[in-house]
Amino acid sequence: MYQKFLKYFFLIIFIFGLSACTNTRTFWAAKEYKCLAPAANYYTLHALWYHQWKKYNYHSTHSGLGIYKFLTGDFVKQIKINDRCTHTKQLLLALNNPKDLQVYEWENQVEQTKGRIKMLITKPMGRVLRGQESKVCREYISFIQIKNKVQSRNFIACNYKFFFNPPLPLVTINEWSFYEPKNFNMN
Repeated sequence: MYQKFLKYFFLIIFIFGLSACTNTRTFWAAKEYKCLAPAANYYTLHALWYHQWKKYNYHSTHSGLGIYKFLTGDFVKQIKINDRCTHTKQLLLALNNPKDLQVYEWENQVEQTKGRIKMLITKPMGRVLRGQESKVCREYISFIQIKNKVQSRNFIACNYKFFFNPPLPLVTINEWSFYEPKNFNMN
């Protein structure tokens, strides 16, 4: 009886382990194709950001919370690689358009997924020097719908480097660095 229990227990753990790896593999494929929009890859990006932040601030790389953050992404329904790339393309299109309150959308009827990006506010760089008029930070909200479940997240994207005390970005795509608002002050 005990051996039968162990056999089924390890079989269940093995199946969960295999299914958990799919989101991680999708993230690495997204990284390879440069499809790293923060909302589309949030769980893995946030876990990697936490690992870097902890290492930078506390000179430590091991944390139970960090492992938990990484594993959380493996058990949450996430979009596939082609939808991640579509979301990233729409995000870059939105960031490079200077209009605020503009909405960019995409839809995949086969996978029953949708995405929407709304640009909220644009703030120019602190002191604007000649030739740096296009250096801005933009706050936006990103929605991703998988079947009937909608996830929304706010982010801030900046297209310039900070001179001192830079915040740690979640990810950098082209010239845009992405931050969570709770880790970034736009004032």
